[in-house]
Amino acid sequence: MKKKLHLLSICLFLIFSFQDQSAHSQCNSANYNVQECGQENIGQQNYNLEIQSYNPNNLLPPGDTFYIHSVAGNSWGETVHQTAMDQAFGVGNWTEEFFETLDPAVVFAPTSRIAFIDGSDTFADELNTFLMGNLPALETWVSGGGILLLNSAPNEGGNINFGFGGSTLVYSDPSITGASNVEAPNPAHPVLLGPFLPTSPTMSGNFYSHSNITGTGFTNILVETGNPTETMLVEKAFGSGFVLFGGFTTNNFHTPSIEAKNFTANLLVYLESLYTGGSNPPVITCPADVTITAPAGSCDADYTFTFPPASDPDGGTVTVIQTMGPPSPGPFPVGTTVLEFTATNDDAPNETATCQYTVTVLDNEAPSVSCPGDQNESFDANCTFVLPDYTGLASATDTCDPAPTVTQSPPSGTVINATSAVTVTATDSSGNSDSCTFNVILTDDTPPLLVCPVDQNESVDASCMFTIPDYSGMATASDNCGTITFTQTPPMGTMVPVGTTSITLDVSDGNNTSSCSFNIIVEDTTAPLVSCQNITVQLDANGMASITPADIVTSSSDNCGIASTVIDIDSFDCSDVGLTQVTATVTDTSGNSSICTSLITIEDNIAPMAVCQDITVQLSEGTVEIEAIDVDGGSTDACGIQSRTIDIDTFDCSNIGPNNVVLTIIDENGNSSSCTAVVTVEETIMPPLAVCQNITVPLLPDGTAIIPASSLDGGSMGIGCTGTVSVNIDTFDCSDIGDPIEVVFTVTNANGVSDSCTAFVNVVDGFDPTIECPDDQFVTSTGPYELPDYLAIGDVVVADNCLEFTTVVQDPPPGTLMENGSYNILFTATDPSLNEASCSFVLTVNDILGTEDFANALGTLTLYPNPAGTVVNLSNPNLIDLDSITIYDMAGRTIQTIPLTETTSQKRIGLSGLASASYIVVISSPFGQITKQLIKE
Repeated sequence: MKKKLHLLSICLFLIFSFQDQSAHSQCNSANYNVQECGQENIGQQNYNLEIQSYNPNNLLPPGDTFYIHSVAGNSWGETVHQTAMDQAFGVGNWTEEFFETLDPAVVFAPTSRIAFIDGSDTFADELNTFLMGNLPALETWVSGGGILLLNSAPNEGGNINFGFGGSTLVYSDPSITGASNVEAPNPAHPVLLGPFLPTSPTMSGNFYSHSNITGTGFTNILVETGNPTETMLVEKAFGSGFVLFGGFTTNNFHTPSIEAKNFTANLLVYLESLYTGGSNPPVITCPADVTITAPAGSCDADYTFTFPPASDPDGGTVTVIQTMGPPSPGPFPVGTTVLEFTATNDDAPNETATCQYTVTVLDNEAPSVSCPGDQNESFDANCTFVLPDYTGLASATDTCDPAPTVTQSPPSGTVINATSAVTVTATDSSGNSDSCTFNVILTDDTPPLLVCPVDQNESVDASCMFTIPDYSGMATASDNCGTITFTQTPPMGTMVPVGTTSITLDVSDGNNTSSCSFNIIVEDTTAPLVSCQNITVQLDANGMASITPADIVTSSSDNCGIASTVIDIDSFDCSDVGLTQVTATVTDTSGNSSICTSLITIEDNIAPMAVCQDITVQLSEGTVEIEAIDVDGGSTDACGIQSRTIDIDTFDCSNIGPNNVVLTIIDENGNSSSCTAVVTVEETIMPPLAVCQNITVPLLPDGTAIIPASSLDGGSMGIGCTGTVSVNIDTFDCSDIGDPIEVVFTVTNANGVSDSCTAFVNVVDGFDPTIECPDDQFVTSTGPYELPDYLAIGDVVVADNCLEFTTVVQDPPPGTLMENGSYNILFTATDPSLNEASCSFVLTVNDILGTEDFANALGTLTLYPNPAGTVVNLSNPNLIDLDSITIYDMAGRTIQTIPLTETTSQKRIGLSGLASASYIVVISSPFGQITKQLIKE
């Protein structure tokens, strides 16, 4: 029987791995510890038996290993699984295939080793369709020794039949189950031990899994945290092969991130470790490649050969057959022919090996080519000629090549500017060639190209004449060959009057002539010269003013004389006060005109006429107001009055008698004048009338309140300038809370006449009492525990602005006998305004505080903040006696141990020496341990 070294290494790996799992089956994710479970020394060493020769650049040949997914896209649009394939097997050592296009006979052939089929996360329907059509082929392939990883985490809903003896991916709605965290039941499993580290036995994030793998014969690799019956990744032997079923999402969304990525890469390496193969092919060696030459006039040659030697590494007999190429001695055609031979072990027909070598037959006989005669061509517009393809005018023949390649030099498209020789070369498929030559003779028969300028508009000079310039520079002239010369008619320097004149241009290259013509239109386009000045104009007493052009135009001139000078505005009134722009237009005898502008400042400097009148006003209820118009006796202004103001407009009891009031009149242009009027203020004393209003008064934090008498005034009349208001009660405290207090409000006028009314004052307390309870308590009692009065002993503290009227109720009341157990003790404080405040704490009564109670108390220990920076706090609200704190990294190595020698409610732990990563913190006490996870930022 043949022995396979690879199979032996796998068996050793599996034996040691299973021994490790058995010896440490009690080490699960809840109490996982590297030193206690032995993973650091045993599991890693055993796994290294298998991966000691791991080389990510040369693991598997292309075609043996496949990553298969939907052609519609990658999971979540990410390429993380392709990256994991490169990380595990090396770039170029695996093949990507798609559900919709792959050939099952090729992918799931006996020579294929590993397939990773992925329907995560939005292509579950495509995976389901693929499995419905290919599941029998998959099962046959795995049964024959293939290794399969089949994964999906369906967002689309519905279960998927994974096959292989009734395995099913059961869909779970994430809005119901919400599974986010997973753990490895066996922390020593190879996928956690290398070769890519670090890894983590727990991972979480973004609904890591929302499905469950069901079936029989599984070994769990990942399960839902705290629920080992919910399986996310399992493995199962099937026939001679192995199948792994997964229901997890893309590892980009899991934390810790690098541990999740390494987990996927290690999972793929683990697939390779499961492959046992089943073949030990023979060895066959072909000779080196052979080169021979065909005889003259022939296109093939004979070559005599024998089959190459072959042997079976296991000592058996081997049969060699020719699987490609002609039999010996041929003939072999010109070119390269592949000879292939296949060796098969006689005792194992599926164990084969193949080798190849080539036989190259050379053709050394040149072809024959003939050229056309000399070709007559013309220069183009650039005095050049672009060679065409002349190979169609030549003829070529060859013994072995029915259509030799014909080329020319210079090639077609080459630009020449003189008579040139062209060489035609015929080359057969073996590289043999023959050449011939002919001439391309060039001649020039192209006249110059001339384009005149468009008609030109010109202007007369100071003498009303125009001198014709040289217009040749404005023309466009070119010639393919030779030098060109211009002739202009009429010539440069000719003087012409206003009107239209025709200009003719001729151009010659010495052999050919071209002509064109255009017109010049001579016009008088010179405008007059004019300048203006700014002026200031005063409105008269009627608010009017006017100007003439001579007031603003300082100078004007024109070579042909001025016909007129006008301005656009010549009269102004009050509406024009300020700056006005006036435009002057000067027009010459040819109709050309120029303008200039002047800023005209219109001023109104005449003040208005202010006229006052005296008035008398009555003061009956405190104040009286007047307006400026009340003391205006007929003020006027030519441009209108903008405003009237007075220096005093309100009078009160202090103004009784005559008062001088100044009236100021301002016109629309800011001119002003004033006059003085006498305003006499008289007081009318009225009988008093008291009008009350009810009010609500809130107590202050000190429990008292004081009101002014005016707060009860609901609109009383007749108080006058010297009258008074008063109340019989103005001070209140906590004893007044409840029914409204009746208060008498009294008003008295200057003659001593009084009137009263009754108002009600509602005293309220808007401040809630405050109450503070003690922390949760543990007490021991040999019998029923008598509940104390916590307010009396000071454990409960109450405060309120009306404290002496505030009541506190304890539930259960003091003196209640409490049996063993936990009780909620509630306290409620109520002030006179029925404002309430409550607090409570939990009282635990035990005969003797046992280990289980301390274990419950351990649950109150917390680490905060988490994630943490340079410091993390350990909160110990129940003051439990603690021994130490030990920090481990995620690989189980001890980073730091901190002894705890005294019991405090809080302990600060420095983290400045730790790298940013996730850590496991074990807190030990005489009654047990508790494990926390800590993230260092």
